[in-house]
Parts: sequence; C-alpha cells; structure tokens
Amino acid sequence: MTTTTDPTDEVEVPHLKDRLWQELAALHAEQAPATDAARRQARRARRSLRLGVAAAAAAVVVVAAVGVQLAGTGGPSGDELLVERVAAATDDAIEASVVHMADLQQSSDGQAPHRNDTWHDEETGIARFVLYDDQGDVQLEVGPLTAPTLADPTWSGQRVVIHCSQDYVDHVDTDGATTEVPTGVTDIRDLLADGTVVEDGTEVFEGRELIRLQGDDFVLLADPDTFRVVAQRGTLDTGETYTSTYEYIPRTDARLGSLVPTVPAGYTLQPPGAGDCVGTPPGS
Repeated sequence: MTTTTDPTDEVEVPHLKDRLWQELAALHAEQAPATDAARRQARRARRSLRLGVAAAAAAVVVVAAVGVQLAGTGGPSGDELLVERVAAATDDAIEASVVHMADLQQSSDGQAPHRNDTWHDEETGIARFVLYDDQGDVQLEVGPLTAPTLADPTWSGQRVVIHCSQDYVDHVDTDGATTEVPTGVTDIRDLLADGTVVEDGTEVFEGRELIRLQGDDFVLLADPDTFRVVAQRGTLDTGETYTSTYEYIPRTDARLGSLVPTVPAGYTLQPPGAGDCVGTPPGS
C-alpha cells in the first residue's frame, strides 16, 4: 500500500539537533588516542552484527525458494524478514563505502532550513563534517589533517576550517585519534536493530517509490532494488522536522583523500583554544 508522507510527531533518534550542537561544542578538543585493542573490538562487534543480519537475510531467499508459508509456523514473519534484509544490505553498504549523509532540518516558524553534510568512512572511522548557515553558505568544516589510503588506513590529526572568521586550526598531537563528529551512519544500524521497526508499505520520495519502514517515531525509506536505507525523516522534540538522505560511495583513495578539508587562500592558522565565530571554542 502507499502511505502518507506527512512526518510523525515527537521523534527521539540519536542524531537530534541538540546532540549535534553538543558535539560541535567539542569539535576542536584534543582527545586521548583510542587503543588498538579497542578499535579491534569495535570492528569485531560491527562484523558480528553484519554477519548475523546477513544470515537472517539469507533466510528470505530460502523461504522464497521452497514456498514455505511463514504464517502459523512460529518463525519470523515476511515483514520481519524484510526489515532484516534491509538491515543486512545497509550494513554491508556502510562497511564498503564512504557514506554521504545530507541532513535538512526545517523549523515550524518558516525560517530557512538548517543543513549539514557528513562523509563518513566506516573502515577508518574518519568523517568530514560541513555545517551551513541560514543562507546556505559553508560556516564550518571538520575533517582529518591527513587522509588515509586503502593501503594505509592510519592517519593522525584533525583540521577545523572556520569560514565565517576565515581561520583554521590544525590538531596534530592526537596520536591517530580524532574528535568525534556526528555521522548519522551508526544511527541507522541502531534504529534497525532496536526491534521496533516494521514494514509499512511504500512511499513516494523524490519521485521514486521506496520501501517504507515505520519505527516508534521515525520513518526509514529503503531502495527496493538494493534494500539499502536511502532516507530517514521525522520530527525533532524541538518541533523541527528533518529529512536525511544517504548516498553510498565506493571507497577509493581519491574519495578518502577528499575527506580532508581544503583551506582557502588567505585563511589564518590559529592555535587550539582561540575561539571562533561559530561559538565552539577550539581546544575547549
């Protein structure tokens, strides 16, 4: 069936705007390096989740091949298997891609929407974040100081470019660690894994009919060809509506290199802790 595209009310998801600003408040902070053991443990956890969900997705193929009727068997329903297939496809895409998330937030008072973009690489955990002002001009960029490559995913340092004051800050004493920036990518996994998402027909989004998955207070939209989540929407507890779209870009050295913010000519290098026009004190 085709359902309405009107956003639901009072959504509480991990990438709410208040968390975004909390994280921006620490964008320039020097963090203690994560240990190799911690990184390995995180990757193992992600891999275990992906393999477990992929096994559930394989069950869809088996059920279809033998024509088993799931109703009344005590097993998962067709809707549940669809959600699991979407989770598996999305997880695999995140693992193999640099994921671009474009987030648009619209207030109820008719003001210009707030926009930010994030490019996130799952393998290295590196992200580039771009924040725009109300006129759509770039206000702040955060990304790695040096870029990883496919052969050498290690890196060190973080660059923050403050366009509104034409300054930039390079953090070099991080021993490979980076200040966290909001990515929204892990949020998709969490929402699909929380057990509350159900299949709810289809919805036309940007001219395409997509699979609609309804959560408690949010909607995920998946591509019917790839089963990847390509959009999310809802209403923030502040009353703002949001729409996030996701693009899965194959990992290449060129793509990883583009995660490094470019410093325009004439910008001034500032020490950590100098402050900026965005209101987020570097080095705080």
